[in-house]
Amino acid sequence: MKKRLGFTLIEFLAVISLILLIAAISLPKYSEIVDNQRLKTDAATAIQLGKMAEMYYMENKNLPGFNPSKIEDYVKDSYNGDLKSKYIKDEKFKITLTDNKANVSLGSINFVVKGEFNESSIIPPNLGGD
Repeated sequence: MKKRLGFTLIEFLAVISLILLIAAISLPKYSEIVDNQRLKTDAATAIQLGKMAEMYYMENKNLPGFNPSKIEDYVKDSYNGDLKSKYIKDEKFKITLTDNKANVSLGSINFVVKGEFNESSIIPPNLGGD
C-alpha cells in the first residue's frame, strides 16, 4: 500500500469552500461595525463642538460686538477652520444655540440637542424602532 503525501482535490476544494463561506458571513458584519464606529466618531466630534460653543458663549457673551448667531463661525475658527465630517461625504456640522445650550447636527442626524447628547443618534437604523 502506497502512502499519501498530500491532499486530494476534493479535500482542497472543501477547505477553500469553507474559507469562502466564513469570509462571506464575516465581511458584511465587519463593514457594519466599521460604519457604526465612524458614526460614533462623528458623535464624539459633535459633543466636543457643542461644548466648545457653550464655553465660548459663556466666556464672551458680555463682550461688545459678540453675536450668538455667529457661534458656528467662532467655533469653526477655534476648530482648525473646518467643521466637515471625516466620514460622511460633503456633510458639515451645524452648530446653533437654544437657551444658551448648543445644538449640533450633521445632515439629518441631531447629535446634541440643547446641550445634551442625543443617544438615539448613534443607534444603527436596523436596530432602532421596528
